[in-house]
Amino acid sequence: MAYCGGQTLGYCTPEELYRTSKGTRKLTLRQRLVQSDPVIIHPLFEWKAFNPEISSGLQLLRDLAMRTDALGMVIATEAREIFYAENEFLVWWDGLRDFLRPLWWERLDGSEVGKLIRKIVVRYDMRDTGHKARELTTELKHLFALAGAQQVVIELQGSGTAEGSDIATQTIIQGIAVTVKALIDYFGEVFTIHKVIGGWVLLNAAEVSSLRSYWDPPSEAAKEGASRSQATFEEIMQIQVEGWIRAQTVSNSSLAILGQEGGQTFLTADLGGYPG
Repeated sequence: MAYCGGQTLGYCTPEELYRTSKGTRKLTLRQRLVQSDPVIIHPLFEWKAFNPEISSGLQLLRDLAMRTDALGMVIATEAREIFYAENEFLVWWDGLRDFLRPLWWERLDGSEVGKLIRKIVVRYDMRDTGHKARELTTELKHLFALAGAQQVVIELQGSGTAEGSDIATQTIIQGIAVTVKALIDYFGEVFTIHKVIGGWVLLNAAEVSSLRSYWDPPSEAAKEGASRSQATFEEIMQIQVEGWIRAQTVSNSSLAILGQEGGQTFLTADLGGYPG
């Protein structure tokens, strides 16, 4: 076990860390700030609440955010880079903006944090019916700040059907169709969107189904099959999503002027009730 100022690495003060070699300093920060499980970020709870493995490191981040001296800012920069770049994050959709720009770190902006993040899952709990897909769309636009991302996932969590034929999932997909298409164009294969069924909100889901292919352009054969009621569900979704994107792109400006909302048009057959 290496020591720092007579104490184990996990308990070095910023001043003690500064006096060590850069390699030792990074090892120490990594021990305190990186965990094997995703770091859970929920807007209603302190970050330490769901991440006890790195709770002391998270407190260190807050303490460093208050430092304006050269020593503190050096350690703060190194700690920030390790925390954001080497962890995977599970972030609730309505906490995304504050995650990218923590209120307790006033000197940071979203683009600065976004450049560091490598892996993130943004979760939308469909059982929270108090929010609309339009609000989700607004929050998802913050993902464009993740310039160095290697994995970006939108996760729709709820009941209904795994492939998303229930009306709740259809409504959400319609609302975010344009933004998801832009995210796919921006991130490419780094980005995906899936639906999860079952499981408690902080645990792994019992069933995961990818929805990303719904944003692929429908083939002419798929369109022909749909006209004869012979298309697969995936093909129907591709046609449907393409139509939603086209309609929203064309009509958004005129709807804003008229103060109207776009209607819902579903081609899918299984449109069960909203998940409980």
